[in-house]
Amino acid sequence: MKNVFKLSSLLFVGLVLFQVSCKKDEPAPADPLPDPAGKWRLTSAVLVEPNPLTITSFPVNDTTLITLEVPAGADGAQTTTMLVGGALAATTCADPANYASFYIELTADNNALVFNCAGEGASGTAGTWAVEKASDGTYTLTLSVTLQGISQPVPIILEGMELTDTTLSGRAVGYPMKKDFLKDISEPGNLQTMTTDMTFTKVP
Repeated sequence: MKNVFKLSSLLFVGLVLFQVSCKKDEPAPADPLPDPAGKWRLTSAVLVEPNPLTITSFPVNDTTLITLEVPAGADGAQTTTMLVGGALAATTCADPANYASFYIELTADNNALVFNCAGEGASGTAGTWAVEKASDGTYTLTLSVTLQGISQPVPIILEGMELTDTTLSGRAVGYPMKKDFLKDISEPGNLQTMTTDMTFTKVP
């Protein structure tokens, strides 16, 4: 009888140890991905490459066209921000006077990318967005943007995404830009891509 009791006790202890060890072996739950859903206005864009960025037929005024060459880095930051912000705003705002009211929205319910021109009360879905964790532990935000005349969405990848309560920033790889300013971006050979360090500010 004592042997049976000892055997039962050993089996019970073994079962408990097995359960404890199994629990320890369970993988830890993955950290939640950062959530950039919200409304964001571009506040700065600093060109990284190409150096320089070249755009032909760029209008200085109503009668003068130039070949615009934008240097990478801080020297070209103001022009880069103007180009990027204007290219985004022109997709939705009919009047350039309303470009400053433009912002993008990342919706939480269906991961839609929406372009908004507040000054004109205009908005439209421009693609989708997704966040992924990179192999180095950083996060990337991919914007799949639909451009008029281009059959496939253009991916803009915001590498090293940093998110705070008020800012969204990172290095945007593959940002689309025209080579010839007077031609549609969809015309053969008129699409070039650039890399920029971009910062967006939360829209209340």
